[in-house]
Amino acid sequence: MRRLSKLILTAALALPLASQALTLQDLNAGATFSSSGGELSFDFAAGSIALSGVLPSDLTQYTVLPTAVGFAVSGPLAAIGPAAFGGLTLAYRVSASPGFALTGASLQASGLAFGPGAFAIASSGLSNGAGLGVLLASGGGTGATSNSAFSAQSILDALGGLQLFALTPGDVAAFGSVQHGFSWIALPEPGTALLLGAGLLGLGVFGSRRRPLAA
Repeated sequence: MRRLSKLILTAALALPLASQALTLQDLNAGATFSSSGGELSFDFAAGSIALSGVLPSDLTQYTVLPTAVGFAVSGPLAAIGPAAFGGLTLAYRVSASPGFALTGASLQASGLAFGPGAFAIASSGLSNGAGLGVLLASGGGTGATSNSAFSAQSILDALGGLQLFALTPGDVAAFGSVQHGFSWIALPEPGTALLLGAGLLGLGVFGSRRRPLAA
């Protein structure tokens, strides 16, 4: 009965998100999509998705949902012990739309790690050197978030990964969803930046003229 309850819980966590617009199969075929607000675009090279271990190899079982700040992956992301391991890697490029620049990244995961040898790990590395990582360890269903801020970038390459370990009998490690997100700023239009620069220059000249002469 205990093992059956774990299987049911794992199956519930593995249910895909509501949208069926994209799957990992689409990404592995070289899909391009935008965040739901249109400020970001995501490009996946053909063959950029890799699955290993106990995770089902059918990429159409994994849902990819665009969000306001990025995208979320869900599906049968679960491992049940003993001696079970599952892994997923995905590589992509994120670009800010004209007039915007990337200033931060986030990684958010929900799921569970039940048992002394159960671990669920999500990570993401960016081409500017930023790294993010979350860990769900023994203790039950939880969620975790990792954030990173950096100087403005227009384009970044990312390598994301998931690892699930269920090492001893009765262990369960699963992700319900993993969300890759980004923050951005709006850049001033060229005309606005030129006017601002001219105004600052004028203030500097005006200030120097009002400076009293040394005695």
